[in-house]
Amino acid sequence: MMKNTLTLLLILFVCTLSVSAQQSAPKDLSELEKTLQDELKTSNTPGAALAIVSGDRVIYAKGFGLANIETGAPVTPEMLFRLGSTTKMFTGAALVALAAQGKLKLDEPIGNYAKGLNPKLARITVHQLISNTGGMADFEAQVVSN
Repeated sequence: MMKNTLTLLLILFVCTLSVSAQQSAPKDLSELEKTLQDELKTSNTPGAALAIVSGDRVIYAKGFGLANIETGAPVTPEMLFRLGSTTKMFTGAALVALAAQGKLKLDEPIGNYAKGLNPKLARITVHQLISNTGGMADFEAQVVSN
């Protein structure tokens, strides 16, 4: 599962780099689409949605495969997916990007950025937080669905 997630994230990253300077959708995404479809087949994943964003505009969005195997309902670009723990990777990447821009320091305590934390938690560094080495206990959340 992690390999598949990383492969899809890599595809998205490469796609982001290839269109970062463009203001409209690339003319030929057939190779990217084929790679995504091949990865879905290889990983036995029924479907996925892909979006390319430039600034605050979606310049490309498409669904691939099935959202529901039983009914044959296709994935649409507007479809929402449960990301679960993969959000940790997105958060980590965003924090590293902020550090690269000089907006935060990875070796500083998170208490410098989030006020009102338990003093024990406030001492955990940003690096420890994003690398899951801060010693925080597991958090059991309830899943809410609509």
